[in-house]
Amino acid sequence: MLTSADIEAALRSALPPELHPHLASIAQILQAAAIGAITPDSADMRLAKEPAFNPVLRELAKSQDATNTVVSLGQDTQTGDVGMRDVVGGNLLSFTINNYHREQGSTVLPVTQQAPSAMALALAQPIPEPDDDEPIAPFVAGPPIMHPQAFFGREAIVRRIFGLLKRTPLQNAVIIGPRRSGKTSLLYYLLHITRTPTEQLRPNQRNDWLEGPERYRWVMVNFQDVRLSRKEGLLRYILDGLALAVPEPCTLDRFLDVVSGGLRGPTVILLDEIGKALQSYPDLDDDLWESLRFLGPQVGGRLGFVLASHNTPTGLAHDSGHSSPFFNIFGYTTTLGPLSDTEARQLIASSPIPFSEDDTIWILEQSQNWPILIQILCRELLMSIEAGDTDSNWREAGIIQLQGFQKSLTENS
Repeated sequence: MLTSADIEAALRSALPPELHPHLASIAQILQAAAIGAITPDSADMRLAKEPAFNPVLRELAKSQDATNTVVSLGQDTQTGDVGMRDVVGGNLLSFTINNYHREQGSTVLPVTQQAPSAMALALAQPIPEPDDDEPIAPFVAGPPIMHPQAFFGREAIVRRIFGLLKRTPLQNAVIIGPRRSGKTSLLYYLLHITRTPTEQLRPNQRNDWLEGPERYRWVMVNFQDVRLSRKEGLLRYILDGLALAVPEPCTLDRFLDVVSGGLRGPTVILLDEIGKALQSYPDLDDDLWESLRFLGPQVGGRLGFVLASHNTPTGLAHDSGHSSPFFNIFGYTTTLGPLSDTEARQLIASSPIPFSEDDTIWILEQSQNWPILIQILCRELLMSIEAGDTDSNWREAGIIQLQGFQKSLTENS
């Protein structure tokens, strides 16, 4: 059976020593795709996140050989179709990078492997990265904030959480807040900020929270996705997110074996809507949660969890009849409230068209500095200005839009 060690050894023999320290994670992704544990498209996304991947391809291209390794580069040195032929035992790995057309033909799997199930293919799709080519909406109400540039405030909380994750053992954190308080947006910010180039951020917006952020692996689990309501679906999803091979069948015992043996760098699993999992998904039982707790020490403290919920995990576990000690491993808890005046003003001032001080003060008063309410009122004002309106009817429209969100913020606060 093709292993990541086989692929890494083959790459080492073809590459200069300065690239060798970066090959382990690349080899793991290639191996997972070779055995069908993740789809080629999923492999594309994960390989593109590896800082050393382009240098590796360019070095391989220098010694391009039709009988050995085949790599083609797109225009202007961008990576094009990538075919790695005969790396080990005649296996062919075929990927598309930067949305170039895929090489004709399908990936050839070792004959001892079966193609992944429909569930595995569905779950193999990664959390979407922010699209750098699409314009970012100046104000967003409803969907979570996806791009770090559009996220404002919470810096003290961000600093504290990254402080828990910068050294081993990684420590676990809980983010509590009422619905619509920005928990999911904060999780996405943690997921993306350290990997977002400075030129894609606001002036003076930090992205240097971690030393060697490329060493970290992140998995975002949102339990609103009903495909994660079954244990096997959840385990497959996590393994795919870690670029680890998915065993068949993917039982809890085999999952633990794969993660214990394959997790090499610091890893953070973000768990959103944990209350949904505990209250509505009976297949996610205490055995699962106890096993996740067990994993941290087994991988040398390189695994941490950040959990988001409207209540404490111990409270949720008690209310839903769970007794797993997993919910006692969270040593830091923070509660999301309104933004500070400075943070709220920074969000308002991000408008592409400046607002008057009178309108700014009115927005602060009506929103009570809750970010979702600021977003709604700023959106209404900006649309009014762009439409050429000179009256204050936008305020009445904004108040109407706030009503449902205000109720969500006060129900569990």
